[in-house]
Amino acid sequence: MELLDLDDIFDDDRPAVPRLPDLSPDDLSPEWWEVYHERAAIREWCGGLPRELAEHYALIDTLEQMKH
Repeated sequence: MELLDLDDIFDDDRPAVPRLPDLSPDDLSPEWWEVYHERAAIREWCGGLPRELAEHYALIDTLEQMKH
């Protein structure tokens, strides 16, 4: 069951956070896990994102890189 995101309902100007496929960083090979971990650290420390959001976007970045 998915909870409603009230900010999404009431704040139309806010960009939506993309949803992830049913994968986790644990499903990545060791090489791709390193890429993911580096991206998450950059987004958290340099980008100022909370860790959970930094990891979310880092996994999206990594999965996109894996397609190429």
